[in-house]
Amino acid sequence: MQISGLEIRIRGHFVNTKHDPISLIDTPHGYVDWLTDLKTRIHSAPQRAALSVNHELVLLYWQIGRDIRSGVSKCLYLCMPLREHQSFAI
Repeated sequence: MQISGLEIRIRGHFVNTKHDPISLIDTPHGYVDWLTDLKTRIHSAPQRAALSVNHELVLLYWQIGRDIRSGVSKCLYLCMPLREHQSFAI
């Protein structure tokens, strides 16, 4: 074994010390761009999912609040004396 700088030779053959993948064939045209796009989509998917869930939760809470407000208004309308019904707007 012979060490000179970053090159290592074992039995006359150079050994890859950078841990880069060794390719036996050339990558197809556009493969690197496709792989980069794929990685971007995979990493952004959880963020989009979280935003979607938050959107749905906000809508749910808004609907629950609307239902409570509507129920309280109806209860107040039914519980008040008859003479006050005309001045109360639901």
